[in-house]
Amino acid sequence: MQISTCEILRCPICRQGKLLSVHTSGTSVIDEGSLRCQQCQRSFPVRSGIPIFLRDELLASPGDARFEKLDSDSRQKVHQRQWHDVAHMDEGDYKESSYYSKGLFACLLYYQLREAEVALRGQRYGRMANICSGHGFELEFLSLFGERIIAFDISWMSLRKTIARGLKLGVAVEGICCDVEELPVVDSAFDLVLTHHSLHHLAHPWHGLEEMARITSRHCMFFEPAKGFTRNVITGLGLKPKVEESGNLVFEFSRKELECFCSDHGLRIVNFNKCLVTGAAHEPAWFRRFDKIGISPTLGSVIKMGNKLFGNALGTKCSALIEKTVISDKPRSTAAAVEAIA
Repeated sequence: MQISTCEILRCPICRQGKLLSVHTSGTSVIDEGSLRCQQCQRSFPVRSGIPIFLRDELLASPGDARFEKLDSDSRQKVHQRQWHDVAHMDEGDYKESSYYSKGLFACLLYYQLREAEVALRGQRYGRMANICSGHGFELEFLSLFGERIIAFDISWMSLRKTIARGLKLGVAVEGICCDVEELPVVDSAFDLVLTHHSLHHLAHPWHGLEEMARITSRHCMFFEPAKGFTRNVITGLGLKPKVEESGNLVFEFSRKELECFCSDHGLRIVNFNKCLVTGAAHEPAWFRRFDKIGISPTLGSVIKMGNKLFGNALGTKCSALIEKTVISDKPRSTAAAVEAIA
């Protein structure tokens, strides 16, 4: 990580202290070492250039004595960290299609991001946050709007994948390992804060969005499962899981709940759209056959038209762009109230 990044960091434990580098390399980059809070003197390790801001209890493992003493929310986070530390680590084709590919797999995989590109056209951002970055799936998209990207994830192994993907793409990215509900960042530090199908992994998704709203000065963008009749039918038939492989109950968002959230956090909804179809994480072999015989562009056009006509009425996925309208006043926490509506 860059030493200059310390300027926007704050201690996630005391939530007040600035973090200073403890290293002796004499360069502008911290590869190994630690960061220390000036307020509470807590130290946080830096491994392979990635600072780790996880509370001690979140470093436990299922089955050990520490884990058994944790509350349900902390257990959920430990399961998420451990699952993402090992899931897809050796699978080279995991969301590997290029953002610029004309194939059917890329059409579905990047559908929501490509639609969002239209909404953000002409925007430039000085500093962008990729929340719950996973393997860096969003890097090509984010690089269209700026050059400085900082990725946040609870999984240190996933962040290494993000950084490796950035190097492959020629996109500069830093990684910060942390809990999305305790982002180690000062208020309004980023111009754009984005997450892609990650908030629904949390025990309290609105808390995660609350933190995203806190650290942005301009825009937040998220893509998540959407509430609605179609999704109820699909999950009822067992075609979509209610509980994912990583152990989380799949949370669904609605515009009404988002409006409630925004009204109490100095935000306004710029765009809220739903769509019917998005892609899987791995490319089916038969998609390549469609590409080979040249019908993928036609299928892509049909999918796009179907989403335009029926997405907002029947869609199972949503995308939202929200804008910060109040910078000086601290937003009050209404996550519990919104969850009560849900």
